[in-house]
Amino acid sequence: MEPPIDELLQEYQRQLVANPETADRSLLEQSKRLLLQQLNVPVWQFQTIQAGVDVYHWLGDKTAIVDLLTNYLTQPLAAADELWARWHLSDNLAMLRRCAETVQCQKQFLDRARQVLSQVDDWMLWPDWPWSAYFARRAQPTPASDCLLIRVMYDGTQALCWLKEDKADEWLTIYHEVMSQTLCVPTNRVDRRYYIRTAAWLMIEAQRGEEALQLGENLDHLSKEDSAWDEAFETKVDAMTIALEARRLLGDIRELRHIGSTITQVIDEQIAERNLTEQVVRTLCHNTAWSLYRAKQYDLAIPLFERAVQMNIPSEYAYLWLAASIWATTKDRARTLKLLKQAADRRRGNWQPFQKLPEFQDVREDKDFLAIFDFNQQDV
Repeated sequence: MEPPIDELLQEYQRQLVANPETADRSLLEQSKRLLLQQLNVPVWQFQTIQAGVDVYHWLGDKTAIVDLLTNYLTQPLAAADELWARWHLSDNLAMLRRCAETVQCQKQFLDRARQVLSQVDDWMLWPDWPWSAYFARRAQPTPASDCLLIRVMYDGTQALCWLKEDKADEWLTIYHEVMSQTLCVPTNRVDRRYYIRTAAWLMIEAQRGEEALQLGENLDHLSKEDSAWDEAFETKVDAMTIALEARRLLGDIRELRHIGSTITQVIDEQIAERNLTEQVVRTLCHNTAWSLYRAKQYDLAIPLFERAVQMNIPSEYAYLWLAASIWATTKDRARTLKLLKQAADRRRGNWQPFQKLPEFQDVREDKDFLAIFDFNQQDV
């Protein structure tokens, strides 16, 4: 008898963490085979759909997730199951850059969420709804009336689709409406953190630096609501990173570098004081390094990327952007190729080919660089 899908995926993830180069991808194919057997019934169970999203996620097949959820949503569903499926449908459409569909899907999702809130007695949403990776450290449920609409709209990738469709102002109007109608309570503080941060990043991508600065200040204010909040420091660093990005847009490189150096310093100061976990530290280092990389401040970005890599950050992009920074500053071929190989080993889909990065324009056709990537270099 074969192990259940969740056990197969857990074993694959264990192997991936231990050594991405030797993780057995046949476990994913075995999971997919079991999934297809379970889907060969007239009515699909919610647990099967959850497993299907996980299987296709690890296979890097977002189109399959979209097809699965689109079909699932044609069935009569419990409200919570329907809303979960709508969130993941919108999210995967966004990651596929099918932005017009994403905006339409998210609007329908928001309308449906409002309808459910008006018809159903308030129920509790657990921290792992809609996606467990967001809330691994949190245990308290939140009344849906205090967080559901925020969770519908707070994802950054989905928000960027509104910008691409020239609807950033419409997204921002919804943001202000939802925030003005939301009670500021401890149990939705994390949700508000993500929503404010996404609004700020949307303004950054829209090249609206002053508005981004204001939203960064809102995020800093949120970090001070409760000094004992376990994410207060992370939220403060979020705010500083937003300020760094805004200064890039405003051309204030001196202040940008000052903020970048300050973030590095405060991370070091707070590690012991707040007993920050390795996961938190590597994420803060990665996010700050990415902003410094975007500003071409490679000398400040490299040590932070290196720190994230040393802490085994799973993101392939930490390795990719570190490789780009190393190549831009040193042309160290051996080290750059090694980092690109590490990035390739961690690739899970939605991949950005290395040739698209400006730092690699001089080696776009280099056989040693191309040999690392034995997969189709087109976007997934």
